[in-house]
Amino acid sequence: MKLSLLALPTMIVGLYPLPCGADDRSYPETVGRCLIVAEGKSYTLQPCAYRFHYERVTGHMLTFEQKRPRKNYVRFGYIYFEGKTRTVGEGSWNGPDIRNRHSDHFVGKLKRKGHCWANAKARFCFWPAPSAGRERR
Repeated sequence: MKLSLLALPTMIVGLYPLPCGADDRSYPETVGRCLIVAEGKSYTLQPCAYRFHYERVTGHMLTFEQKRPRKNYVRFGYIYFEGKTRTVGEGSWNGPDIRNRHSDHFVGKLKRKGHCWANAKARFCFWPAPSAGRERR
């Protein structure tokens, strides 16, 4: 049986699992306004970028971050969704100290209510910026 050198890479890929990021998808980034209400304070991030992701390891998630850093520090956070519906998920953010570079302030399970995901302790909200292409009359 003769093997073509062209068939060899296909055979090797079939033997090994695809790398971790092979199934990952990132949806387009939306720039707008974000609101974090947690630990007794409100933080408005404007402009703020948020996007939905799908990663094979973590599943569906929403990430958000402040677009204009203050002295190279930004507020940011995540919502890791249960299932594919994006209605319930676990939330975390980098906390009241903007110098914190880890999303280690967990706020618990959040449920979607309009533009927000919220529970009794916290609320993360996201609004797209008004369309720049609208004509004024």
